[in-house]
Order: sequence, then C-alpha cells, then structure tokens
Amino acid sequence: MDKVKVQTHIPYRILLDRLAEIVSMGINPEVYIDGAELEGARGKDLVAIANAFGSAGLLITLHGPYDGLNPGSPDEDTRLLTVKRYRHAFRAAASLKPKNI
Repeated sequence: MDKVKVQTHIPYRILLDRLAEIVSMGINPEVYIDGAELEGARGKDLVAIANAFGSAGLLITLHGPYDGLNPGSPDEDTRLLTVKRYRHAFRAAASLKPKNI
C-alpha cells in the first residue's frame, strides 16, 4: 500500500529530534521555528532537513514568525524586532527551500 502523504505543523525542535521518523512516515512538514530557535538555527541542520525531505520527494513549508510582531507598529522596538525575525526567517528559508512561507 502506498503511503498517504499529509502536511502537518511540526515544531522545529521536534523535527530535529525525530527527522528520520517523520520523513519515513511521508509527512510534508509545515515547520514552525519560534524567535529564539530562529536565532540559533544552524545552517547545517536546516540543510540536512531540506535534503532529507527533498530526497524523499516531500515538500516543506515554513510557518513564518508572527508572535508579538507588527511591521506597521508605531513602536520602533516592535518594528525592529519584526525586521530581525523576518530576516532570520528568510535565512532559514534559504536553507530549507520551502515551497512557501
């Protein structure tokens, strides 16, 4: 029987810890990386994730950062944090090569 391919939200930490298992189940992940994890996400881990799913013919989507962010905020600190988080997300996307964010 063919595997049924599904897409589901998977936090980055769980994805790192259970990568082989998730790939073997045929899951197309919507990767969620919170702000702190975005800052610490290592390029080699992101590339390994992209390669594992790509080799299995699975697609990655990336859940963009949103919590506490507002690019149109009148508060400068909020705007600057938003830009910082978006930049980290775009760097992660360059390695993960998601279908979309």
